[in-house]
Amino acid sequence: MEYTASGFSDPILTIFTWIYRTSKSIRRNYWDKQSSVFKSGYAEVHTFNFFEGRLYLPVVRLVQRLSKYVSEKHNADLDTLILYSFIAIVVLLLVVGWLL
Repeated sequence: MEYTASGFSDPILTIFTWIYRTSKSIRRNYWDKQSSVFKSGYAEVHTFNFFEGRLYLPVVRLVQRLSKYVSEKHNADLDTLILYSFIAIVVLLLVVGWLL
């Protein structure tokens, strides 16, 4: 007998269901009407990517909205580009000063 990877991970997924938010789907086919002789089957386990769904994607969406807003307000005027550079330098200096 051998212990497969899915056999090892199934108890872990069951214990930490509240973190991984697992959903299992099982389909079984039987040879007879009493469901006593197993013919074939299919099983799937879906997990929710917590860090991607709750941390990474909201930050990505915020950056996309912010960049879309700046892109809409941006024009090819040299004064606007110089203002953006000045604001970026001031923000960078404030962040570095705050960290040090």
